[in-house]
Amino acid sequence: MSDRIHKLGQLTKMVKDAELARLRELQESRHRVETLRAKLRQAQSDAYAAVAFDPAHLTGADLRWQGWASARLQDLSTELAQAAAEAETQKARARQAFGRDQALSKLAARLAQKKT
Repeated sequence: MSDRIHKLGQLTKMVKDAELARLRELQESRHRVETLRAKLRQAQSDAYAAVAFDPAHLTGADLRWQGWASARLQDLSTELAQAAAEAETQKARARQAFGRDQALSKLAARLAQKKT
């Protein structure tokens, strides 16, 4: 019985570690999207500030770029919302895996205590 509990404990730890690793990946992905979004917003802000002397503005090319930037911001916002939703789902999975690992650890400790 103790060997089976030990093997099950190893399994729950592996699952917990995998779920936490996936959560970290999702959080890093979300951070990358947030960073891209912030940089693009800053570039838009800088472009608006430099309008008077910008050759792109004088030729009208900035309008195309502003259109692209706005569309890209919308895409990034969608990606960010999706990443946030996936991260929330993954948090629940990680909590469940963590709980299972903790419960099994406590059970193994109780069984070990009963043996002594």
